[in-house]
Amino acid sequence: MSATALGWLTGIFSLVQLFTAPLLGRWSDRIGRRPVLLLSTLGSAVGYFVTGAAAAPWMLFLGRIIDGASGGNVAAAQACIADMTRPEERAKYMGLIGAAFGFGFMLGPALGGLLSLWHPAAPFYFAGVLALVNAWFIKTRLPETLPPEKRLHPATPAPLSEVFAGGRGRTISLLLLAGLL
Repeated sequence: MSATALGWLTGIFSLVQLFTAPLLGRWSDRIGRRPVLLLSTLGSAVGYFVTGAAAAPWMLFLGRIIDGASGGNVAAAQACIADMTRPEERAKYMGLIGAAFGFGFMLGPALGGLLSLWHPAAPFYFAGVLALVNAWFIKTRLPETLPPEKRLHPATPAPLSEVFAGGRGRTISLLLLAGLL
């Protein structure tokens, strides 16, 4: 692939996530955290398996698009933490999520490099299996943290523009742009 195509391959995950993360967050407010976490984690597994099986550039793009579309699980996980913790403990547990991500960003590339010595697709299959294990834990161990009486129950579907309404547009746009870049 050309350098431009490789750049798009790297950025397509964040570009797709830019549009889908707010929608997944909204769905988690409507149907609960657990189903969104389960769906998005299974989506990540599919994305990793497609990327691992890629025999052509379009398959690499498809895998990254699928994973990006299901990448809103971070927001749903943070919402679970917010649902389950007292306000005075919330910062501590949000910090633990941040620390876990930092640890993953350090350990993940090293582990991926080691796995790629065995086979170039091994890191993706390994990540897919980890996502399936996570999905199993979500299904069997994670209780729903947003009771039905606290969920949003609008009469009509909310448009994407609602996420940016109420003076939040500039702040959310800047945060999403920072994530994309």
